[in-house]
Amino acid sequence: MPLAATALVLVAALLHATWNAAVKGSGDPLRATARAVWLGTAAATPFAAALWLAQGRPGLSGSAWPIAATSAAFEVAYWVSLGVAYRGGDLSTVYPVARGSAALLGALLGLGVLGERLSAPQLAGVVLLLAGTLAAAIPGAARRSLRPALAIGGLIAAYTFLDRLGARTGPAWLYGWLIFAGGSVMLAAALGLAPRGIVGPRPAPGSALDPGWWRPLGSGLLMIAGYTLVLTALAIAPLAGVAPLRESATVLAAGWGVLRMGERDGAAWRLAGAACIAAGAILLALGG
Repeated sequence: MPLAATALVLVAALLHATWNAAVKGSGDPLRATARAVWLGTAAATPFAAALWLAQGRPGLSGSAWPIAATSAAFEVAYWVSLGVAYRGGDLSTVYPVARGSAALLGALLGLGVLGERLSAPQLAGVVLLLAGTLAAAIPGAARRSLRPALAIGGLIAAYTFLDRLGARTGPAWLYGWLIFAGGSVMLAAALGLAPRGIVGPRPAPGSALDPGWWRPLGSGLLMIAGYTLVLTALAIAPLAGVAPLRESATVLAAGWGVLRMGERDGAAWRLAGAACIAAGAILLALGG
């Protein structure tokens, strides 16, 4: 995989782990995630417009639109699932299980659909991904969040596969803005139609359950920046390399959950699983 793509994905992984920790630490993860998406998109739109004008009003090919629409739908399902999972599960469980299964599925999609091939070190990476995901899911506290975490992994793999195609239909940043713009509208509709229990009552401003606005704005900017970096990497590197390398920050997220959020139940399993996932992701991404 090109060195530039590797650097982009590693930075994106760090940004991703950071905003996930912020969302989990908020009083209401789902509301904080939604606000992050909306505020981040609103803040990024003027810059996207300026860049569009500066680059001579570039466009996307016709095939980008259905790909972006489908990817945005998967993103919305991911955002909602993430908020629900963090409401009932720990960061050090949800993040490793979701990202480990996503890396594995992403690599399998690259192999089975795009015809990419694995070397011996990459096969070892697959084994580590499997072992790490299982280890992170072992603690008893993980059971209530295991199903949504695995669902998140499937959604990540699905939209990453689509983005591998969409990122090559025009400027990657423009394709990314289209996903967030469309996804913001879809997310508002999804939350409006969500059954009772998915979205709780609006908390009182300033209460412990109110995520506020400034932190979600910061999370949204990190979210969009990281996503744009990944799209840029997908435009120049194979899916089987980019998808797993995104998960290299799992050990950081798990460590933050254990050390800073007090998620001590089964901490050894969680940290060991996250470390295996990070090692497997690196082998899978760089072993070719």
